[in-house]
Amino acid sequence: MLVDWIQSQSSFEPRDPQSGDQFKPTQCPEKKWQICTYGDWGSKCPSGCRMQGLIKTENQQNDNRIQELQRMLDMYSTAFRNTYITVTEAVNRIRQTLSSMGGLGDTYYQLVDYLNSRLTILQNKTKDQNLRLKRLKNNILEQFKVVLRLEVDIDIKTQSCKGSCATAVVYEVNKESNAQMEKLLQSMTGIKLDRIVDVKPIHKLKMNLMKKSKKGTSFKFDIDHEYPRFWEDVHTSFKVRKIEDYIGKDCNDIIQKHAFGDEDGLFKIKPTGSAGVVTVYCDQSTGLGGWVLVQQRMDGSVHFNRSWAEYKQGFGSIDDQGHGDIWLGNEVLHLLTQKESIFRVELEDWSGNEVFAEYTVTVGSESDSYRLNIADYGGNAGDALISGISLDSEHTSHASMKFSTYDRDNDKWEENCAEFYGGGWWYNSCQSANLNGIYYNGGLYDPRNNMPYEIENGVVWVPFKGGDYSLKVVRVKTRSKASS
Repeated sequence: MLVDWIQSQSSFEPRDPQSGDQFKPTQCPEKKWQICTYGDWGSKCPSGCRMQGLIKTENQQNDNRIQELQRMLDMYSTAFRNTYITVTEAVNRIRQTLSSMGGLGDTYYQLVDYLNSRLTILQNKTKDQNLRLKRLKNNILEQFKVVLRLEVDIDIKTQSCKGSCATAVVYEVNKESNAQMEKLLQSMTGIKLDRIVDVKPIHKLKMNLMKKSKKGTSFKFDIDHEYPRFWEDVHTSFKVRKIEDYIGKDCNDIIQKHAFGDEDGLFKIKPTGSAGVVTVYCDQSTGLGGWVLVQQRMDGSVHFNRSWAEYKQGFGSIDDQGHGDIWLGNEVLHLLTQKESIFRVELEDWSGNEVFAEYTVTVGSESDSYRLNIADYGGNAGDALISGISLDSEHTSHASMKFSTYDRDNDKWEENCAEFYGGGWWYNSCQSANLNGIYYNGGLYDPRNNMPYEIENGVVWVPFKGGDYSLKVVRVKTRSKASS
C-alpha cells in the first residue's frame, strides 16, 4: 500500500535532502539522516524531507478531493431543496386555486380526478429526480469513505515509520470535519415528500408534506422568478405523449392527449356511441378546462326557432376564437352526458354583469325526447332549472322535462310552449328560463309588443333578471363529472 507507493517514488539508495527531485535544501535544513532500521523499510527508507514532501503532496490531493466532494454535496443539497420547495409551491398554488373556487360549491371537487392525474405526473417527475439524487448521494458517500480510508492509512504509516521520517512531519486527521460532513450526507435521507392522500368521495383534496429540516425552513424560493417555466411544464407535462390531430371522446380527453389541447379552440371529438366525428369548441380556461360548448348566443345573428330535426343535428357556427351563435345538437348532447356530467350556464346582461349556474345532468336519448335529468344546483345566477319560479315551482321547473320544438310538443301545457316562446327548450308549463328565445337588443323589452302572443319570449333567466329582460350573452357548457 502506502509503503510500496513511497518506495516506488524513491530511489533504491538512502538519500539525503539534496537527492529529492523537488525539494531544495532550504526547505529541509537537516544535513544528514540516519538509515531506517524498521523491517518493512530496510535500506530503502526515504529521507525525512522526501517523506515530508510526499505526505504534503498527498495531503494536498486529499484536500482537493474533499473540496470537490463538498462542492458536489452543496450542488446536491441545493437541487434537493429546490425540488422540495417547487413541489411545496405547486401544492400551495393548487390549494389557493381550490380555495378560490370554494364559493362555487362542491361541484368543482367533482373534477378532482382530473387534478389528481396532473399531480400524479408531477409526483412521478419528482420521484425520478429523487432517484437520481439518491444515486448521486451514494456515489458521494462512497468517495468520501475512500478519502477517509486514505487518511487513516497515511496516519498509520506515518506513525509506524521509525528513523528520520518519524520527526519529519506531523499528520493530523481532521476527524471533526469528516464527522460533520458524513452526518450532513446522512441527514439528507430525512428530507422526503409524503404521498398525496386521495380519499373518495372527496370533499377536500388532502396534500401533506413532511416538515423540512431547520436549515431549509428559512429558505425562500420565488417559483415564478427562479423557475418561470414551472407552470408551463406542469400544464404541458403530457406533451411527450400528446398527438396532433388527436380525436378525443370529449374536451377533457382533448386537454390530456391533444398536442394543443390545453388551449381554447375548435377540436374534433367522437363521443362514446357516436357514428361520426364532430367539431366542437373546447373551453380549456374556465376552472380546470375540459368544457364542450353546447349553446351560445352573442349577437342574435342566428334565430333559434327551429324544427325538431334541426335541434337534433345542431345549427349555427362558431370560429376558433369562440365567436358565434350555435346549438351543438341534442344528439351530441345526449352522447356527451350519458354518464353524470356538469352542466354550466353562463349569463351576461347588457351592463356587463356576469353570473353562472352549474348542475349535475344526464340528457336522455331521442326515444325519451332528450329528457333533462338535473340536480345539485350551484352558482350565483339563481336556480331557474330545478326550483323554477318560487311561487309556481310545479309549473315552471325544468327538471325531468322533455325537449319541445314548434313541431314536436312534449311540454305539460295545453298549448305548445315552443311555438309561443320562440325556440326549442325543456318546457314545463311553460318556463322560468329559456336561453333559446327571441334575442332582443338592449335588455328590457315590453312583452305587450310581442305579436301575436304578447308573451315574455326573450332570452331569459328569471331568477337573474326577470322574464322581461333579454340577456346579451348566454352560454351552455358541459363536461364529464369526476367518478365517485
